[in-house]
Amino acid sequence: MQIDKIKIIESSSEAGAGTRGASLGSKALQLAALKIMPDFFTPFEKVAVEQLNHEIEQTNNLPNARNAAQVLFAAQKLAVAVESGLENANDLLILTGDHSNAAGSVSGFSNHFGAENIGVVWIDAHADLHSPYTTPSGNMHGMPLAALLGKDNLKVQQQNPKEKTLAIWESLKTLGSKKDMPKLLTKNLVFIGIRDLEQQEWDFIAEYGIKYFGPSEIETMGIEAVCDETKRYLSNSPYWYVSFDADSIDPNISSGTGTPVPLGLSESEVLHCFKTFFKEPRVHAFEITEINPLLDTENKMAEFLLANLATVLK
Repeated sequence: MQIDKIKIIESSSEAGAGTRGASLGSKALQLAALKIMPDFFTPFEKVAVEQLNHEIEQTNNLPNARNAAQVLFAAQKLAVAVESGLENANDLLILTGDHSNAAGSVSGFSNHFGAENIGVVWIDAHADLHSPYTTPSGNMHGMPLAALLGKDNLKVQQQNPKEKTLAIWESLKTLGSKKDMPKLLTKNLVFIGIRDLEQQEWDFIAEYGIKYFGPSEIETMGIEAVCDETKRYLSNSPYWYVSFDADSIDPNISSGTGTPVPLGLSESEVLHCFKTFFKEPRVHAFEITEINPLLDTENKMAEFLLANLATVLK
């Protein structure tokens, strides 16, 4: 990424999460900046996209894709903002509420560069490969990658979604200026840190041979080798999107995220990931998502992530 070309795009939508509070993630980072380095965000152009958080749970009659209309609305707005930012030759720092937003941001990225040209690094405790047909919870922050890959995973169908749900789901898979599907190819996806998956998701990864590094691989190889292998694996993709979910971090550092899971990344491992991918010229978008200060103490998660941002952007 080119620091002097970074534009910040914010989507505070939390419609895809099972708990409230992720909409405050970007604001938590800004509060952390006021405490640690008040002028941190000043040099960067910033834009905030619309969301419908005020409608969450008002008419939730879609149990297999909760708040689906609100998720779709925010994703559509974010896809447009990402496409616009890239058209203006910006590199993007994307700050989002919950991870369902990535259906929009990666779609915009793919529409600009072409699905065959992009690589995605998904740093997360979860694989987010569910669809309305397979979801155990109905929470759409567990579905963005399935939408981007254009996969329903009907082989392991457990739910019978309503027609309205499926209409919104199909719209989510074809976001932005280009209605192409898929937005991402399975061969161009790498997971780092995944460890809390349902069996359907592990089967999905095995079926398509998706590259991943879980806790055992990270412990055995070391984070430096994991990042190096990720770069080698995606070497044929000229444009990279990195999505960093706060729950990839070990809860011993902070519990300020909606779904904390043990055996996460350590402080040094997070910093190495930030240094590796912010310095990588093929990375043109870096997303930080799922910071939830309502589940935190003393804003530790935001302060930790801001310190990492400061290391790579200052």
